[in-house]
Amino acid sequence: MYYDKDSIVQFVRYAAYGDILMLTALFPALKRLDVELRAVCFSSSPAKSILEDNPHLDHLIILPDDCPNNMDDIDNYTASLLGKRATHTFSMDYPQWWGWSAPPGLPPVPLNQHMIAYFCQEVGVPFCDELSVHLTPEMQEWAKRYSDYILIQTKSSHSPYKDWPLQNWHQLCQLLQQKLGLKIGQLGSSNDPEIPGVEKINAPCIRHAIAALKASRLFIGLDSVFNHASKAVNKQSIILWGSTNPVAYGYSQNINLVNGVLWEPSMGNGAPLLRCQPCYRENKHIEWSQDLACPYTVANSSQGASFTVESPTIHACMSGNTVTAVYTQILTYLNKQGISARP
Repeated sequence: MYYDKDSIVQFVRYAAYGDILMLTALFPALKRLDVELRAVCFSSSPAKSILEDNPHLDHLIILPDDCPNNMDDIDNYTASLLGKRATHTFSMDYPQWWGWSAPPGLPPVPLNQHMIAYFCQEVGVPFCDELSVHLTPEMQEWAKRYSDYILIQTKSSHSPYKDWPLQNWHQLCQLLQQKLGLKIGQLGSSNDPEIPGVEKINAPCIRHAIAALKASRLFIGLDSVFNHASKAVNKQSIILWGSTNPVAYGYSQNINLVNGVLWEPSMGNGAPLLRCQPCYRENKHIEWSQDLACPYTVANSSQGASFTVESPTIHACMSGNTVTAVYTQILTYLNKQGISARP
């Protein structure tokens, strides 16, 4: 791919928050080539709130929701708005061999490099994982109220196969409150089930929530938006992995738990992964995914006091991430901050 000082690079991306954050890794390398950099999204897209005020973007173009969703019309719209047509337009689809169009719709092999690396190859720039999100002074001031909190996210937005059972979260939070006396806050969608005794954080916008993550003592979550946000704000976090794998979506700065084992980049797609892992299964409500329900489940014996058990089983890929294994990693992290458990 060739770029010169007259190049105008335009990204059109509608996907989830985490995908948008991964997209920002391309910006520094492109700006070092002195190109004009544009991002395009619809007004209802999550891209808008993530990309607002990004220091690398020359233009963030918000399309009306009735704008035709094809590249030619979008190029025409942005050209009429800014006076110049983009010389390079990218939609940043996932690798073509994923085959999302029909069952079974799963990759034939696990991804052998990070998704950002595929994005960089498509655009023709060296690999870079400098994710970015702009947090205003007002957002950071608002987030200071959570500086003594441990924050959690209990639900991923697109796949139940990335999720840890709610009763496990409840039992873990009880341990943190009883043994460490720490406040716990829950990030995520307003529709996420609440954990008893845990404060549900109603952030004004996603960037306020990311500011809270940055300000907190520690974040514990899943392969979802805040996994990527932790990298964008350089906040070491504990991430629990199930149907996906750190090879494709993780960051070495984090404490990545795969089947209860601290994952290291040298492990790649080998141990401690199960034979069926990663499978990249998504929500069962997606039409082509109806026959892709996980066949590998085991008994889930974890029970939080006075908390209804969500399910008698747990997906095998999450079963190794026991409450004890996660709590041990939290203690190790907090001990380095001078915080010890009560007898």
